[in-house]
Amino acid sequence: MRRVLRPLNAWQQRFAFGPTRFVSTAVHGSNFESEVLQSQHAICLVYFVPDAKCQAFLDAVDREVEKVNTETGANWLKLCIINGDANRNLASAFSVQRSNLPVTFFVFAGTIVDKLTGPVQSAKIEAILHRFREYYEKESGKDLSENSILPAARTENIKDAVSTSFLRQKLLDSLVGSNAIRLPEQRGDIDGLKKIIQTSKKQAFDELHAYHKAQGLDYKRLNDQELQTVLYSTEVFVDTAVISALEVLFMAKLYGALLLHDNEKGSIERAVAEQRSQFAKAASDATVRQVMSLVELELLRGSIVRELRQLAVDGSEIDVFESEKLLDTRTPTECMTNVGRAWTGIKILAVIEAANSRDLPLTFPSKDVDSLLKMLRKLVILCKKDEAAALRLRDIRVLITAVAQVFPQDKAAESARNRLAAIVG
Repeated sequence: MRRVLRPLNAWQQRFAFGPTRFVSTAVHGSNFESEVLQSQHAICLVYFVPDAKCQAFLDAVDREVEKVNTETGANWLKLCIINGDANRNLASAFSVQRSNLPVTFFVFAGTIVDKLTGPVQSAKIEAILHRFREYYEKESGKDLSENSILPAARTENIKDAVSTSFLRQKLLDSLVGSNAIRLPEQRGDIDGLKKIIQTSKKQAFDELHAYHKAQGLDYKRLNDQELQTVLYSTEVFVDTAVISALEVLFMAKLYGALLLHDNEKGSIERAVAEQRSQFAKAASDATVRQVMSLVELELLRGSIVRELRQLAVDGSEIDVFESEKLLDTRTPTECMTNVGRAWTGIKILAVIEAANSRDLPLTFPSKDVDSLLKMLRKLVILCKKDEAAALRLRDIRVLITAVAQVFPQDKAAESARNRLAAIVG
């Protein structure tokens, strides 16, 4: 029977394929003054009519506005649109002729700074927005570069200027939580972030080695309890463990956002193993545990999105919400290649992403977890004969464990943990 792939909803698409599009503000006579003239934002104001030419231009402007906001890490620029046919009084006030639409005004503090007439190319829009940003910074007294991801990464002597604890916190803010880098949209920040990670890691390890030497740990023979007090519980050891974990998370995020080649997953998994071996005594630290959990989720995210894209290329059509039924009708190898685990995984990963960043008032995704648990029971049997099934089982176990941790006080999450333990131990 021919099955149809159902679409993801908006917040599922955001996690699987990046943030949702920038939302424009429709302006008319009753809100023109508040949304445009009195707004604290810089305004990109587009007069249009509902035809193909204007729609194509609006799409281009939308992308450019989102791009400059993403690059600066601040929503300083707002896109406002006016239907010229429905708001003729506003069109005449700005001397806008219908034959010239689309017409774009760049406005700040009630002043028209620049103007475009007609559907110009994206490169010209980008150039004008660059000049508009310079004007905005000058008039508002704001430096938008201060909002970008780790601006200090561009300096050459950063390790001499700040403490390791400060660097650790900046990296956490840039990789974890609501202000974390969004990839691939903020790919322009990758080089700077990579540099600060390398600098931070070197500084942390240098301090750890210096501390190790100062305490005489090169020659003293201490038992585990003494080492716990002298070394493993110290700020310098934990900071180094966290920064090391954040370096792995950075690589995993690149993989999860499809910015690394498929074969790079093996290198990241080796880095995970090295981090856990080197800092086994810090594995119980809450921050280290959180970061390493996110590493696993990003690796899964990358695998899931790759599967979905491959299925799209192959033209596969399947009802992914009934995928557990396919385990009854297909061979073990075919079971492992269906999109069901991938699609359900996308939904749960989206819940984890949103909950961690406090974007949405979410509840525990019981239905999706139930679907995974049903698949898990069948995979336990299949994995005895099929290596691919064992890998799927591991992935699903990671997903259920992670999403349950996001909702520690939820009774449904506790039930899911208990059911998981009953199935796989």
